[in-house]
Amino acid sequence: MLAKAWSGASYGIRVGRTNANKYFSKDWTEIEVEIGGHFERFRLSKAFWGKCPEFRGVAVGDWLLGQGLLPWPKGSPPGVQLIPLEGNRFRLRTLPAS
Repeated sequence: MLAKAWSGASYGIRVGRTNANKYFSKDWTEIEVEIGGHFERFRLSKAFWGKCPEFRGVAVGDWLLGQGLLPWPKGSPPGVQLIPLEGNRFRLRTLPAS
C-alpha cells in the first residue's frame, strides 16, 4: 500500500482511512513493522480509526532520516510503501525509483 511520512510531536507513517479499513483489523492494538531488517512494535491508538490513521515512533524517524527523507518541504511528505505480510505484520520500504 502507498502511505506517507507524517510529522507532529514525533515522526510516523500515515496510512489513511482507506488503507486502515482495508489492511488493518480493528481487533489489533498494535502492529509490527519490519524496518531495516528487524521488527518494531507500534501501538494503534483509538484515534487511528478516526482522524489519525497513522502510527508513530522513534524508529520511524530514525528510518526516515537514514533514507534521506528528512526534512521534507512543508506540505509535501514523502511517499513510502507499507507492505502487508502476515497478520499484524508489515514491511516499510521507500518507493521504487521512477
